[in-house]
Amino acid sequence: MILSKPYFHFSFLGLFIALFNSCTVVIHTGNAFEHLPPNQKAIVKPLENFTALDTTSIYEITGVQLLKELNKHEQSLVYVFKSGCTSENCVPLSIVEDYAKEKQLNLFLVLSSYSHLDLTLEQHISSPLFAIKATHYGNPNNSKYIQAFLDELGYQEVLAQSKIQGNYLFFKGSTLLEIKQNL
Repeated sequence: MILSKPYFHFSFLGLFIALFNSCTVVIHTGNAFEHLPPNQKAIVKPLENFTALDTTSIYEITGVQLLKELNKHEQSLVYVFKSGCTSENCVPLSIVEDYAKEKQLNLFLVLSSYSHLDLTLEQHISSPLFAIKATHYGNPNNSKYIQAFLDELGYQEVLAQSKIQGNYLFFKGSTLLEIKQNL
């Protein structure tokens, strides 16, 4: 049986549409809070203060709030991370915790987005989780809030001197001293 060209084109088009529709591609821009299931949305809370934080909640935070708390500590590590990161510079949170403990650094784990949050929640850590309060910086569906948060922490000033971008931010008091790509 010889297939005519029009029949072939319609069959190919039908197969392409079926394959395309079987794969759902979701691209999250911004903090992806609206895509969380209700049980995960329920654990996200505004930060009221740094006392009595628990590891069953995620506290939304601004750069100014974090700087005030950092000022109370001699040395700190702020790790701004994305759930499900597969870069060689992304390590399990327990390794970051161990590093901070070994170096006697106060640790602040800050989510840059809620995308793939389940990958963070299934890790066994003893530190509280924070997340950038995207609404404080304008539109949470635009990832510019991440840069605004980092700018409040002094990221651009240190970056201008070191030229090294990274997610590991080392503080003395509330002064950002160093940015590292990995530990």
